[in-house]
Amino acid sequence: MKSRDLFFSISVVMAFFLGWLLLVQYLNKQHPDWDILGKKPATHSSPATMDAAELAPTTASIAVSSSVVSTTQALPANSGVVPIVSAGQALGGAIGSQTKEDPEYAMRLALSPRGAGIESVTLNDFKQVVTSDGRYVFQQPIAGFEDATRALATQNISVNGKLFDLTKVDWSLVDHSSSTAKYQIDIGAIVRVYKTFEVFDRKAGNPGSSGFEVLVRYGFTNLTDAPVQVKTLFNGVNVPPRELDHGPDLNILAGYADKAYLQLHHDMLESYIKDSSTKELVKSDKGNSLLWVGANSVYFNAIIRPVSIDPNNVTPDYLSSVRVEALNLAAPADARHVVTRIATTDLTLAPRDTTELPLRVFFGPRKRDLLNNTYYSAFPLNYDLSLVLTSGFCGFCTFQWLINVLVWMLWAFHLVLRDWGLAIIALVFLVRLLLHPVTKKSQVNMLQMGKMGPEIERLKKKYGDNKDELNKAMMQVYKQQGFTPILGCLPMFLQMPIWIALWSSLQSTFELRHAPFLHFGILKLTWISDLAKPDHLFTWQPVTLLFGWQVGGLNLLPLLLAVVFFLQQKYTPKPPASTPEQAQQQKMMQWMSLLFPIFLYNGPSGLNLYILTSTSLGIIESKIIRKHIKEQDELAKSGKVIVDAGGSGRSKRVSSTVVGEKPPGLMGRMMGALHDAQQKAEDMRKHKQQDKK
Repeated sequence: MKSRDLFFSISVVMAFFLGWLLLVQYLNKQHPDWDILGKKPATHSSPATMDAAELAPTTASIAVSSSVVSTTQALPANSGVVPIVSAGQALGGAIGSQTKEDPEYAMRLALSPRGAGIESVTLNDFKQVVTSDGRYVFQQPIAGFEDATRALATQNISVNGKLFDLTKVDWSLVDHSSSTAKYQIDIGAIVRVYKTFEVFDRKAGNPGSSGFEVLVRYGFTNLTDAPVQVKTLFNGVNVPPRELDHGPDLNILAGYADKAYLQLHHDMLESYIKDSSTKELVKSDKGNSLLWVGANSVYFNAIIRPVSIDPNNVTPDYLSSVRVEALNLAAPADARHVVTRIATTDLTLAPRDTTELPLRVFFGPRKRDLLNNTYYSAFPLNYDLSLVLTSGFCGFCTFQWLINVLVWMLWAFHLVLRDWGLAIIALVFLVRLLLHPVTKKSQVNMLQMGKMGPEIERLKKKYGDNKDELNKAMMQVYKQQGFTPILGCLPMFLQMPIWIALWSSLQSTFELRHAPFLHFGILKLTWISDLAKPDHLFTWQPVTLLFGWQVGGLNLLPLLLAVVFFLQQKYTPKPPASTPEQAQQQKMMQWMSLLFPIFLYNGPSGLNLYILTSTSLGIIESKIIRKHIKEQDELAKSGKVIVDAGGSGRSKRVSSTVVGEKPPGLMGRMMGALHDAQQKAEDMRKHKQQDKK
């Protein structure tokens, strides 16, 4: 590929970029209603401000009915009837922050009297979508399954073996402040059940929690003079909203006590299918007891941790079941919903005594500086293990130390360049520089193998259709010449773990969420507004193509990847094909390279930016290496060399510098030393062959 062709291609691409940006600006002015660049604000974002009226208990709530509550399953014939009586008014409420700029609290908890559950959680520090200023809201009940999926809402209570359905019962709000709310309900005159929610400001609570942890006290008081047995079933937390447009994004998490360590288990939401629509998590496959259970998206965690009543036991011994159930198996994988149910064992209440189950619930981001602090990374929490979730082949070749190194380097580059996209490009240069010796060696190897074409043709004529003998003869020639065919693919093999680790790094580096590329105030040099999402030039209603592949917008980076991959395959030196089948395979591989951008079409633009930059630099690097090798070959053929007489005998060195040219620099001397070493090895090989003869 000639230099002028390369520069012409780059100029065409740059002209296309500039032309497109100008066209988009023009269309935005002429048609402001068009959804170009995906700038239409989301309709589900939270209000920009929260006034005091929102924190007041709502008067529209329905009071608890004094009628008998139906059971969730058939009661024994002799079960009798126990009425449920409320105490106070059934009102909703909210605790925590009052405005999105609240410096005291990190979150706002909207509570519902229905089952004494959570209606929503608002995180003040983060936006819901990049194109709107609304705060991040999650943990809302799932539409169509509201009563069954309200986070931490009580589903039923069993008193002395009698089971009562509370899914549609409103509890009474008996205490309320800016940071606490207490709900209560009476089961006749036998048991009083209460649930207290408490949020903490950013500096209060456990040191290091940063206000992202909620304390829930779930209590039962025996109102009689006789022992009472109580058990309950309540909801866990809900899965956060999807962050990715398509593909696996959501996980169910479970942490187990493995002696003094935490064993992390996770399932993708897509794994809940017809044949495995429910999963029991109270025990791990190894029989370890559950410490906590939760769910996460790419950038947010929601985790509920039942705290042991026994101070000498780290695992809660009052859990009989923690079950995850799929709600809508008929829905597509990316629209599937699940619910977590937590059931307790029978709790014996002494006369006039109270038993309280403390629950600590984390609602927060998957930020490294947060989850790696001494509080969240310590046993039995170890929430830092949720930063990178890998499985299958990718889990085998994803190294945690490599991810940590890449994230550290990204942080370092961003500290200097102040742009995450530029930090990714700087990381590309560093990785290419580190791999340059291997890349150069493979290029030299492949070019030398390309010169063996005549010898390969001679072997083809000699062995004809005997492929086994032909392959043996070729391998013998490779061995004699010191060539390794696999060396040509070595740079790609070395970069694959880096790409996979970078994929994990991009999805575990929270700061890349909503991070634009080359946006400086009102000056926006690119169309990329979120490096954690595809680089939509404009969007449309998602269309499902072959094999369930969905396209919901025009992404430019994957299209450019297809171009540079094709050029890389076309101009990368290849070993001579010994058979027509191998030649056909090489052609197929060239076209198969176009499938890789298809796999990355809906991938994060940060990852596509990395691969595009790396591949483009690889083409330029390959061109420079081939040019250098060609110059060395021409010098070797010309025979115009000077002899350095600074030594005698075998210490004399032949320089590859042409007479009349300037002395070589450091790189030239290094190449000369490498050439000398190769020449000595070749001479030794020839001497050995002559000795054998």
